[in-house]
Amino acid sequence: QDIALAKTEEDISNVVDELIDRFGNMPHEIENLLEISRIKQLAKKNNIIKIQSKRDVVVFTYENNSFKDDFISNLIKKYGSRIKFSDGIKPMITLKIEKQGEEALIEEVKGFFK
Repeated sequence: QDIALAKTEEDISNVVDELIDRFGNMPHEIENLLEISRIKQLAKKNNIIKIQSKRDVVVFTYENNSFKDDFISNLIKKYGSRIKFSDGIKPMITLKIEKQGEEALIEEVKGFFK
């Protein structure tokens, strides 16, 4: 529950410290939950209301079409043909994932925000 309530990186760090103090080394699954919490924070900061994984793609749904001037061109430079844009009331960006697996997916999504 503390993980779900974490709003900042500091909150996550506090949860990590508490878990380690209480249980010792964290299982891999808990580390993944913490990474997902970090991704949710990044999504909120970037006006993303939903991140959805489907087979070999991740779809980022935006709250509105308020992209910064160079945002789309930077994504095209970074991902090339792996990225597609869908305009509309709730614009979407679809990113083709190169590697399979839960960890690769998490890293790919975190990389999207860098």
